[in-house]
Amino acid sequence: MAPTRPVDTSSLHVDIRRIVKDDHARILGLFHLYLDSPADSRQAIAQEILHQLASHLEREELLFQEILMRFIICLVILAAAVIGEKAAAADPSCTFVAQGEDVDLKVLVDKQTYWEGHLRKGERQTLRVPEGAFTVQSQVYNPNMKTKETIMARKHTEQCASDRPIPVPLLTE
Repeated sequence: MAPTRPVDTSSLHVDIRRIVKDDHARILGLFHLYLDSPADSRQAIAQEILHQLASHLEREELLFQEILMRFIICLVILAAAVIGEKAAAADPSCTFVAQGEDVDLKVLVDKQTYWEGHLRKGERQTLRVPEGAFTVQSQVYNPNMKTKETIMARKHTEQCASDRPIPVPLLTE
């Protein structure tokens, strides 16, 4: 029997699944040949079977690596999606409602503006605020002084868990 050459798997066009399947048929054929051969000629067939099995195992390993790599990629994509959803879900929703008058509102997280906008009387704004403390800054018109005043109040996202909106402007703390 002529030894077979290793298959060049570096080409992108090689279908390793097809090659492995062909190996199965070829090795099974060699086993049948072995069983049908006289005892004095079985040694050469046995050597060829061992050679074919060794090559076949290398190709099976390549196939397994390809399948495993695809599986790992799918797991990484799935994990990233789950982590992203959990990260978004970890930030609680806080609803602010303008009570009594229109208000310019600013929400600060770590002293940085997180959200800024204008709410009309009775209007609501729901935000996902990062877990922890935050500051609510309201700009309100003072009719006695005929000026706008800034009112600041420290809040915590625990106060958002009640499903009750946070009324703005808040009283100075």
